[in-house]
Amino acid sequence: MTVNPETEITVSAGATGAFQCACIVLLHPGDEVIIFKPYYGNHLSTVLAVEAVPGVVSLRGPDWNLSLDDLEDTITDRTKVIVVNTPGNPS
Repeated sequence: MTVNPETEITVSAGATGAFQCACIVLLHPGDEVIIFKPYYGNHLSTVLAVEAVPGVVSLRGPDWNLSLDDLEDTITDRTKVIVVNTPGNPS
């Protein structure tokens, strides 16, 4: 892989900072972002701070399984991001 360090690498102070940087750069007001519940609270706060719209898909315990039907029902034409956080914090 060839990477241009001037235009293709972002250095941040941890994953929270990286997520915030990505949202600021990629999202516009009204864009939709899917996050899975239970979610890390900062993900929701960051989505709201950039005026994007959260779409929440609940995972099903006790194994925190994802329903693809629930995910498909949440995706719209305005969905720009699906946040995949693994290992899932806080689950």
